Amino acid sequence: MPTLLRRNSEACAARRRKRDATRTLAALITIYLLTNTLNLLITIMEFINPDVLGSLGEGWTYKYLADLSSVLTISSTAFRLPVYFHCNGDIRAQIREFAKNCFIDQNEKKKLKKLTMPITSSSTESVL
Repeated sequence: MPTLLRRNSEACAARRRKRDATRTLAALITIYLLTNTLNLLITIMEFINPDVLGSLGEGWTYKYLADLSSVLTISSTAFRLPVYFHCNGDIRAQIREFAKNCFIDQNEKKKLKKLTMPITSSSTESVL
């Protein structure tokens, strides 16, 4: 009987990991498609009729769209960490542990350093 319970908990954990992976993959693909659609449209227009892009707003529209396309492409990479954090519980726990070790421990070290700072005679004379 205990082996059945262990297998059941392992099966639940495996299903949870599969769900997390599927959700993560769907979110990453959606973000990739949304952020690269403008780049695709600009590339198609450059291939079909490049003169149209140059004539829109005397070329300024094309320049702005190309810059926006680059920013969106870069932003798709920037969105990966928040997606992983939201969709995957294991990664979420690891990021929280990392942040706790990096930031909270540093603040505690600073507090301890202030509390244990030795008082010298020169520092007390300058205060008076």
